[in-house]
Amino acid sequence: MTVHLSMRYECEVCGFPYIPYNETIVCPKCGKKGEVTEEYKTLINGICRSFVYNLDNFKGYIPAFWWCGDVSDNIQYTLFPVYEHCLKNHKEVLAEYKPIEFRKISDLYIDEKVNLADELLPVKKYLKQLSLDIYEKAFEIGFNLSLKKKFVKRNGELKTDNS
Repeated sequence: MTVHLSMRYECEVCGFPYIPYNETIVCPKCGKKGEVTEEYKTLINGICRSFVYNLDNFKGYIPAFWWCGDVSDNIQYTLFPVYEHCLKNHKEVLAEYKPIEFRKISDLYIDEKVNLADELLPVKKYLKQLSLDIYEKAFEIGFNLSLKKKFVKRNGELKTDNS
């Protein structure tokens, strides 16, 4: 078992499935702004919960089994390997807050490893932004993405709770 978020949304114009999780997100296919609901705003926190669960139970981001039942499952399934790649090859960007370095690694991984039909290439921009937003939220809420240690703020700086 793992964390499934059960979120569905389709663009009102073109029918493309995605989650408009904040006011700046537009349909990756046609560019139409989607309806942001309170449920969709929880997407990032939900994926962070999923990551924590997977690290605790599977010692990595990719669960032993995964079933894609909706668009939020597909999003997670696509982003698990991005974070797994960082865990195995670039742990420093998960252990310390380095958003510029993380974005470079994440963007390159998505460009090279996420295969999409030509007409869906704009989806990569959406996935890249989502990957970075998850990264930033994880550090904001105090979850160290590589070591499973909680961060606390001391004197304006993020520190692990045992440092």
